[in-house]
Amino acid sequence: MTEEVNAFENSLQRIEIRHWKMNKEEQNQYLQTEKEIWPDNPLGMERLLEFKGKPNWTAITAFDGKDIVGGIMAWEDLEEPVGVIEDLFVKETYRKLGLGRNLLTSGLTYLQSVGFKEMSEEKRFNIEL
Repeated sequence: MTEEVNAFENSLQRIEIRHWKMNKEEQNQYLQTEKEIWPDNPLGMERLLEFKGKPNWTAITAFDGKDIVGGIMAWEDLEEPVGVIEDLFVKETYRKLGLGRNLLTSGLTYLQSVGFKEMSEEKRFNIEL
């Protein structure tokens, strides 16, 4: 992660991508959307709250209006001085448009901005770039 991460152009102008801290109601909205992606292994509130408690945690979420259409989470690993990216997802109808790549680039850029030169990549991705 020592190389510069190039921003990826958002080809869907109506999609807003932003860092999102999530209040309680928004957490439920996020988990409902995430459950659509992984119905057999949803994240669940307990794990979401565990992730939110990690240092430098952020959710970078893509919205089409008020609907969540994709997301990624990033934070600092407590055991090693590395950044972590997990829970990258894009709703099926928004795949193959560059949104997953945009979210991943945003996550990597965020980790670089808070000082990480290395990252640990979790295996919870569900996208088609």
